[in-house]
Amino acid sequence: PEMGHVAHQLLAVGRSGDTSARIGGDEFALLLHGLQREQALALVATLMERLRWPLVHGDLQVATSGSVGLAFSDSAAGAQGLLRHAVLAMCQAKQRGRNCWVIFNEALHVEAQRRSRLAQSLRRALDEGQLQVAFQPVLDARTNRVTSM
Repeated sequence: PEMGHVAHQLLAVGRSGDTSARIGGDEFALLLHGLQREQALALVATLMERLRWPLVHGDLQVATSGSVGLAFSDSAAGAQGLLRHAVLAMCQAKQRGRNCWVIFNEALHVEAQRRSRLAQSLRRALDEGQLQVAFQPVLDARTNRVTSM
């Protein structure tokens, strides 16, 4: 969606004293102060609904959506940790598809660490020539043509 559209929706649901910012590309942060979890979840539900409102430009309507990652201050040490946890939750929300949100939990952190270790191991294996590429075609029995691999 157009960045102005998203920014407008963030400002519309935020309260005086809350902080909203674009943190890169199509990613935004909304820092909410002094809310209980239930209040924050209600605010996110409102934001998700507003992000589904189409962006209208003249006769053109563009459907929009959002993926939201939530982190609460009791789950992280400091601002950087809180942002890191929110980003992990957002990545999980994006993997689940559009129009959803995920709350950070320790399992997300453990999975992110596991994936990081796996990526490092694969890079090391590539660098050390420990991987071999194998071509395994899938043939259409009627035409004897390769359909995938």
